[in-house]
Amino acid sequence: MRQFSIKSGMLLLMFLSAFQQGFAQNNQELIQQFLNENQEKLELTQKDISDWVITDQYTSKQTGISHVYIRQRHQGIEIYNAVANFNIKDGKVLSMGDRLERNLATRANSTTPAVSPIQAIQKAADQLNLTVTETPRALEPVSMQHFVFSNAGISKENIPVKLMYQPGDEGELFLAWDITIYQKDAQHWWSLRLDAQS
Repeated sequence: MRQFSIKSGMLLLMFLSAFQQGFAQNNQELIQQFLNENQEKLELTQKDISDWVITDQYTSKQTGISHVYIRQRHQGIEIYNAVANFNIKDGKVLSMGDRLERNLATRANSTTPAVSPIQAIQKAADQLNLTVTETPRALEPVSMQHFVFSNAGISKENIPVKLMYQPGDEGELFLAWDITIYQKDAQHWWSLRLDAQS
């Protein structure tokens, strides 16, 4: 009886995993098709809509509408606050909330940082008048552009550092390190972007 129960549980888990994968892939295809068809109307270039990632999605039990959130990227690097949300039902995009950036290829200043993640943590601490008492240790690379470091004696939690683009006041896209520091006295939870080039 137990053996049957375990197998049934494993089959159910495999089915749910496959269903979620298919759900995500289907939404991804629908969104890409919608962006392709509305590219001119949205005043987006092909490069503006060719690189993005789903950051969250769920389906409302009451309405059956899937709410899908994406973040735009340029050459695999995410752009801060460049997001869009889509409402999808019965295989159709019903509506779109648009905060995507335009003309990425002509605005991005670089794809390679000159400042290391550890240097960025130190610079962030300097800006916040915090004293680094321990050299930050890399705990886990989430990806080639996203790292988690030890607290460096300045944060209550480990410090995530992620390479992103920060839109500038004059239309530039600056390569930046996105850093989160939860101050040790718990008075501030800082979210900063520091220029990754200087």
